[in-house]
Amino acid sequence: MDEKQYLNDLAQKPFATRMFGYLKFAGPGYMQSAMTLGGGSIAACVIMGSMLGYELLWVQPLAIFFGVCVLGAVGKQACVTGEQPYQAFWNRLHPGMAIAWGGAALIATVLWHIPQYGLTANGAIVLAEGAGLNLDSTAGRWGIGVCCLAAASFVLYLYSTGAKGLKIYENMVKFLVWGIVLAFAVAAISTDIQWGALFRGITGIDFFHRCMAEGGFPKEVIAPVVGGIAAAVGINMVFLYPYSLLNKGWGKEHKELAYFDLVSGMMLPFLIATGFMTIAVANTIGPQDGSLGTGVRDMREIIPVLTQTLPNWLALIVIGFGMFAVGFSTIITHMLASRFIGCELFAKWIDADGKLVFPIIGLKVNSKLFFSFLPAVGIVGVKIEFPFLAAVTASVLAAPLMPVAVIGFIILMNMKSYMGDDTPTGLKRLFWNTALILSVVVLSFGAYNALKGKYEGWKAQQAAPAVEAPVQEDGGEAAANDDKQAMNTPMEPDAHFGDEYTSYTTIESFMGSDFTFRLYGDSARWGTEELRAVAETTFTQLNALENRISTWVPDSYASKVNSEGASHPVAVDPDTFAMLQTTKRIHAETDGVFDVTVGPLVQLWRDVKKNSNSQPTLS
Repeated sequence: MDEKQYLNDLAQKPFATRMFGYLKFAGPGYMQSAMTLGGGSIAACVIMGSMLGYELLWVQPLAIFFGVCVLGAVGKQACVTGEQPYQAFWNRLHPGMAIAWGGAALIATVLWHIPQYGLTANGAIVLAEGAGLNLDSTAGRWGIGVCCLAAASFVLYLYSTGAKGLKIYENMVKFLVWGIVLAFAVAAISTDIQWGALFRGITGIDFFHRCMAEGGFPKEVIAPVVGGIAAAVGINMVFLYPYSLLNKGWGKEHKELAYFDLVSGMMLPFLIATGFMTIAVANTIGPQDGSLGTGVRDMREIIPVLTQTLPNWLALIVIGFGMFAVGFSTIITHMLASRFIGCELFAKWIDADGKLVFPIIGLKVNSKLFFSFLPAVGIVGVKIEFPFLAAVTASVLAAPLMPVAVIGFIILMNMKSYMGDDTPTGLKRLFWNTALILSVVVLSFGAYNALKGKYEGWKAQQAAPAVEAPVQEDGGEAAANDDKQAMNTPMEPDAHFGDEYTSYTTIESFMGSDFTFRLYGDSARWGTEELRAVAETTFTQLNALENRISTWVPDSYASKVNSEGASHPVAVDPDTFAMLQTTKRIHAETDGVFDVTVGPLVQLWRDVKKNSNSQPTLS
């Protein structure tokens, strides 16, 4: 019995029987799951968990609901019509919409590819560390990148070899997706899940109370909430999904299977993985007592706390594999998405033999191969430890066009000449249109805030005058030798700025060093007292930082590492962990010349100096 006949017969069975029968056909949904987890969702979870603990657990379920609605509508249209969506946009809507959608999807895919190599390399380095190896070097990172590209190329090759190869490709993606779920589940469960906070977080009760107490939506969490929602479904995902269905030959008989595939392959793993990741971060480096924590982006920061409940090697393997699987699974789906997008977008320049013909020079290359490897430029991400700029740029580029693409699918869904007898009517029509319109509203909100944030950042950067500290002939800052009486007193505006700016300078001592602060503000908005308040806020943060990382403070995290680290793992805050990571990196880059463990030797030098009349020397 062929697949279509099997599905037709299965359609007559009870619901539970149909769902069980669909399991062996599931596949494209997992590809979407791999892409959305690597598209920024996990990064958003780390930020949200470190800032508000369990409070934002409601974000990802809301985001994936709209994502499944959008992809469900796209999949329905592809299965019912059998028409390639890009051609439907071109012929039935407007060529400009097709080009904008395809162009933004291709560029975003290439840019989003860069942080995936960085994430994959970081995961591989952590895995290697669990095995006692050090790959955190230039050669090590490039080696990881080359191996990942070679492995991804082979997996992508399997996709093109026929039904068996396609099955292997899909099983590989399934393995990686459920591996991600398992890794983050171990991380969360080992840190003791707080079930009451979990319920309040998913329902939004705690966050609602925070909004009530603060008189509105806290501005600090707008960015992570918008990022979490936007990352659930990307503009390249709405391109990849219908083409992966058409490539498998799915038609009208597969419509219900496509819905099941999205729920079982995308929604379920996504909810479990993102939920466990947020919980793990909240339990380890999240804030206490409902306070607002510091948003961090690197999931490696939870490892020191995780080692309190897991052996060090197991903690490294859990987090390392989770990071690696997220990055690598996204790499292979990005390459496939780029192939589909590029071949559609540049179909005009592809000849009958499938060769892409470059205008003017007449060079011919295999179009599928060329567009599959186009994102491979992202391999440079292995050298960028936190390559967020590319991901942010891609998100800002794609954000305003994602609602436009969904509007296009809304129009097509209601077009009788396109959908035929499968055009939704009655309650089905109400459901699809309501869900998709709400998705457009949510996506537009996200796009607006993303663009607004980038614009305000650019505007502030342009408005802020560049200040260069005067340098003495000996190379030191002149301000470092200013009289202490200048502290907390306003200084005269520089001639460079004129009367339109209010200026303020102060000197404070932290961590054995003098910090000179010069602040400038538009006189129409900023007075001396306002600038003083900004400076004092900075002093408060620096004082708190000193209390966490200074070895001169007996109960600081750094002091605890010195006194207790030799006997058992010590839980530290993100700042201390980041500082130790930086010292480790510099130690490797300088071949051991810089060594943060030199403290005991320095103390010995001080003791000798104190008890000796002669000046000690080190040789």
